[in-house]
Amino acid sequence: MPIEDMPPEVEFPDSTAVARAAYRPGDCVLDLWWRQDDGDRTGRRYRYFDVPKAKYCELLAVHRAGGSVGEFCNREIKSHFDYAPAEED
Repeated sequence: MPIEDMPPEVEFPDSTAVARAAYRPGDCVLDLWWRQDDGDRTGRRYRYFDVPKAKYCELLAVHRAGGSVGEFCNREIKSHFDYAPAEED
């Protein structure tokens, strides 16, 4: 997927686990806002390091196909990449 087709930030209104994601390809950092409950629109943000652009593209493909963003992140992101809670900007 070309970089032009890859939005730097995307919201997941249908996901009960992940509110949104933001990706910075320059330093391969993926921020995920995990919902605290079903009504949470902001969530708690965690920053995942050294995430390849291809993995972010896979996340977007799951979202576009109507798949479970939370399941994908649990299976493909959380257990594979170092992370830290992100400070709010």
